Amino acid sequence: MKTAFGPSLPQAGFRGSGGRFELPSQTHWVQIGFQKSFHSDASAVHFTVNLSVVSKDEWRKHHESRPELGNRPSPNTGYGLAEQTRIGLIMPDRTDKWWTITRGQDPGPIRDDVLASLFA
Repeated sequence: MKTAFGPSLPQAGFRGSGGRFELPSQTHWVQIGFQKSFHSDASAVHFTVNLSVVSKDEWRKHHESRPELGNRPSPNTGYGLAEQTRIGLIMPDRTDKWWTITRGQDPGPIRDDVLASLFA
């Protein structure tokens, strides 16, 4: 995951690591999060991508009443105050979409498909 997506997302203006990337904005948390399936193991990683846009003002208010949530939202958690969805649900067929990167396999085609889905 790190080698497949780490260099590509910063080229598109995103900052981050560890499966969580943010597009800088003064007014909103604009994030993508890579969510690994619990079916992942040492031989293969199954994952989807979550998209999240949260107003920073709304998050500040929410955080005041729930400080345990942290200073910024996670793109992989629903809070009831965000525009958040899985990538497959905004694609033309509107179905949940998961990818698999298998150890020893070239991740390039999977990376290219994910990036095409994100930036199409």
